[in-house]
Amino acid sequence: MKKITIKDIARELGIHHTTVSRALRNHTDVKSNTRDLVLNKAKEMKYIQNTFAVGLRNNQSKNIGILVPSIQPHFFSSTISAITNLAHTKGFSVMIFQSNEDVSLEKKNITAMMEHGVAGVIASPSLTTENTDHFNQLKEFHIPLVLFDRVPDDSHFHRIKVDNFDAGFQATSYLIKNGQTEISFFTSKEPVSVFQQRVKGYESAMDKNKLKSHVDVGDITFGDGYQRAAQLINAKKLPRAILCATDQLALGMMKAFQKFQIKVPTDIAIIGFDDDPAGELVQPSLSTMAQPISEIAKYTFDALLRKIEHPSDPREEETTLKMKFIKRESTP
Repeated sequence: MKKITIKDIARELGIHHTTVSRALRNHTDVKSNTRDLVLNKAKEMKYIQNTFAVGLRNNQSKNIGILVPSIQPHFFSSTISAITNLAHTKGFSVMIFQSNEDVSLEKKNITAMMEHGVAGVIASPSLTTENTDHFNQLKEFHIPLVLFDRVPDDSHFHRIKVDNFDAGFQATSYLIKNGQTEISFFTSKEPVSVFQQRVKGYESAMDKNKLKSHVDVGDITFGDGYQRAAQLINAKKLPRAILCATDQLALGMMKAFQKFQIKVPTDIAIIGFDDDPAGELVQPSLSTMAQPISEIAKYTFDALLRKIEHPSDPREEETTLKMKFIKRESTP
């Protein structure tokens, strides 16, 4: 798609391009009706106001945009840090955006990255992102994109992900091999592929061993974990083992078990996902399925760099990595 310029808008409206420029910058000497006319035409023509236009014209942009749901979780902050280090070795600076799990903010962030003239984008969609259609505008403006971690099943972009099905299967199989038969999986209520695949792996392992599955859905913060565990305890419906979609959910549940004097792993075993550092600090320490963060960062950045350096290469590929089980004190 051809990049729309100020002169294109001026030509369409039959006015001078300097008037268009002043209107886009909200200059006071432009009449309000003229400014509205220009803004509407700019939106209609999908004009992107690029604050780094000079560098982009010379193909000298050395900025990469990273868009994540939140910078707070250990997985995302560590991945950003690793990608940033790799980018710096190749002379790139990194701009970080977060969607706060809000697809509308995610869309605004995409526009902001285009306005800043990024050379490429690395993104992990929000919990409320049902498809990746809004990322298509990056392709329209020839800005390469690589998705990582949360990758919708319908995505046609280059993507780096982990085998969450295998991770769910591994964790469940470990519990079964150690004598657990009553195992529940606590996961997110949001239809996110990462969590859905972990559940499917759990269900597959349970089916293989002719055991009954039980999946409980809800919110997955630390506080939610505490509340969900307390509800189980009050209802006297505790299973013998629990898998939690995230470590934070697992840690919240362990806090409740501690308060109600339920011993882990004697009374109940528990495994989380993502290898949050807090899992090593609690007592008992939390067994977890660890993300291969260094590999994710390397494959993601290398894929984006290749697309930046070879823009005519049309390939959109998928790389799948494995998670690793780390046994600690919360499992027998």
